[in-house]
Amino acid sequence: MQYHSVREIAHANNQPVAQGSLKTIIKGVLKEHNLDKDDPTYVIPHSTIHSRIQSTNLTKCKKGTTLPMEPLESLITDVFVQKHQMGQPMGTTKGLCFMN
Repeated sequence: MQYHSVREIAHANNQPVAQGSLKTIIKGVLKEHNLDKDDPTYVIPHSTIHSRIQSTNLTKCKKGTTLPMEPLESLITDVFVQKHQMGQPMGTTKGLCFMN
């Protein structure tokens, strides 16, 4: 959403978006959420952001029924991130056992 705003302001002034602004925003978001920018787990492809802006779909759309674990998703994610930051990342098997 931040990049979309920067892009709209630049287009309103008939100017290109400043080079590196998307990288700066991504780094800021990773820092805001205490995520390691060098960890390949948290790589946000620029193409994803550009394609969502071009399709005017800035949010992830969900079709169909909601998952029963959806209300707990943010809590589970926080636990996984905390474990990773403590140097004890959960693998697939441990993560599934934790969620069950």
